Amino acid sequence: MKISCYLFCILFLSIYTDSNAQSPSERNNPKPLGTTSAPLGFFEYLPADYATKTSGNFPLVIFLHGLGELGNGTSELGKVLAQGAPRMVEYEDKDFPFVLLTPQAPREWYYITPTINDFIEFAKTSYKVDPDRIYVTGLSMGGSGTWFYGGDFSKQVAAIVPICGQGEFWNPCNYTNVPIWVFHNAEDDRVPVERSIQMVDTIRSCGGSPYITIYKAKGHDAWTRTYKDQRMWDWLLSQKKGAPVPLANKFPTVDGGKDQTIQLPLDSITFTATATDVDGKISAYIWKKLSGPGLTMNNVYSSSVKLSNLVAGNYKFLVIAKDDKLGSNFDEVLLTVKPKDCGQSKPETPLILFDGTDILESSVEAENYHWFSNNKEINANSKQIKITDLNAGYSLSVEINGCISNLSSTFIPSGTEDELADEIQIYPNPSSQSFFLKLSALNLGGMVVTAMDLTGKILKTKRFSPSQISKKMEIDFHDTPKGIYIIKIWIGNRVVVKRIEKI
Repeated sequence: MKISCYLFCILFLSIYTDSNAQSPSERNNPKPLGTTSAPLGFFEYLPADYATKTSGNFPLVIFLHGLGELGNGTSELGKVLAQGAPRMVEYEDKDFPFVLLTPQAPREWYYITPTINDFIEFAKTSYKVDPDRIYVTGLSMGGSGTWFYGGDFSKQVAAIVPICGQGEFWNPCNYTNVPIWVFHNAEDDRVPVERSIQMVDTIRSCGGSPYITIYKAKGHDAWTRTYKDQRMWDWLLSQKKGAPVPLANKFPTVDGGKDQTIQLPLDSITFTATATDVDGKISAYIWKKLSGPGLTMNNVYSSSVKLSNLVAGNYKFLVIAKDDKLGSNFDEVLLTVKPKDCGQSKPETPLILFDGTDILESSVEAENYHWFSNNKEINANSKQIKITDLNAGYSLSVEINGCISNLSSTFIPSGTEDELADEIQIYPNPSSQSFFLKLSALNLGGMVVTAMDLTGKILKTKRFSPSQISKKMEIDFHDTPKGIYIIKIWIGNRVVVKRIEKI
């Protein structure tokens, strides 16, 4: 039996080395999947006096690793030493006064919370641990796993410490009796700090009192400084199931100010937060945009943030205040930016001009053009667009001095692509007086002719029954100024657009 165990350990370590993982030290004992009755492979760390202590049990800390350390629990087990508490044991010779077990997950933790619980039940029967002092902590995906496990099995743990994870905020009341301390970087580029804030906010709405520490830092790694801070460990190990111990540090309070409403063309505003700390001082402010359109934010690390280049829409901002210890708190503030009151300065509704066989053009010079195809806006901002669907209905609005016109009438290009374009001619063009419609056929049915200027203003409209249509019909333009005009000719549900010039 001893020979068998020896051979297995040699085999495990050779596989471990071949997988390019770091070799475990004697202080981190590998327990591959299948060598114990545990449902997961894991590493075991025992305090120095574990074997000699004859009375009393030890606290138990379960560490949940991140996404990069997923593995099969055997040949890939060494991955779990890469970060957090097991790394401190392995590479920094850190001594802990508790049993530290680091299981390896085959898939994301939040899918296997019952397996985590089975693992903890295994630990309770296999190690000298105090069932009233069981703690779960984890980072990134492991932080999410900590949240989900704490919500699903809150009666099992004395406290949890999720770091830069995201939890099940739809069941916040599951956490009200669990001491929680959350850690996150303000500028996390992997899991936004809003995920931790959302959890804390919803738990507080149910009467819970979680703590949150938000570091004034960029990047995802909020765990290195957290696990090296003895204040976190002292608080965690002071917790006992059913008898929570509050932090000695009083966390700050912060008020982002009243919600505000402004109207364009005013496109800037300053928000000023006030924060207090009864047992210390405020060391940092951090402002973040949670939602809303684009803008420019200046002085985001001060109590007053300047917002500029605002556009119409609804914004939500977050302000974080941090004290000189590990305390943080937050508040949200809303900003509504109303569109400019255009009044009489609203631009004329544009006319869509048909140019050639594949181009639509605006009749109005504008700052911005908002084209629509079948009532859905096209990602284009130019006076001309290339037709992509001859059977679609196109419409247009323009923006001038921040004011947006009404939507133009719908233009269907396919109406200009049939034989009508050749059957109807306008001459002379250009002309100084009248224009004439020349029809090459008389079996066209009823007809409506509308003359408009380039702003879309209708100047003349004539309706012709089939009996009124002749091969030559005059359009009197002697009383109109010089310029370009648009003639729209409807025959049934088809339309022809002609452009004429008065000289």
